[in-house]
Amino acid sequence: MLHPMAKRLRDGRKSATAPLWWIVVAPLVTVPATQAWTAGIAQSDACTVSRDFIGETALCPTETLAVALAPGLINLVPALWLLFGRAPRKTAVVATALGLARFLVPLAALLTSGPDASVSWGFFPVYPNEPSILVASFGLWLISLLALVLFAREAGRSSRPSIKARIAGLARQWQSMWE
Repeated sequence: MLHPMAKRLRDGRKSATAPLWWIVVAPLVTVPATQAWTAGIAQSDACTVSRDFIGETALCPTETLAVALAPGLINLVPALWLLFGRAPRKTAVVATALGLARFLVPLAALLTSGPDASVSWGFFPVYPNEPSILVASFGLWLISLLALVLFAREAGRSSRPSIKARIAGLARQWQSMWE
């Protein structure tokens, strides 16, 4: 006998919350990749590096530094659920919108910061944006997590009988015991 989850996977049914899971887990890949790309760009000939008290600062052309945000494109994968997935359309639309915001907010902040952007590292890891954008990105991640929880609760409710139906079923069982 197959476990219910294994049976669902075997039958090809997908989780109703899969697109939201994707964008909640995506930072496990995007954050380290963005930091690695930023460090590589900051140490390249495109940037001017100067020593600070606790590390270094690089002044880089904004467009060059924007390339370091490319791993954030992973946040757009939920759009594929709109085309090919079996997840509910509403979930895929919300996940795509959140993924788009999580990619575009840091990119827009960086591109509007001027012709050059400074990147510091030492006490904190290297990242291509100022701390306020990191806070905004974390806030968007929290919103993604909240959306996942809300959609998971909704999906759980729709697949379970209502409280009234459960009570009615228990009442019928109890009544049949006394007949």
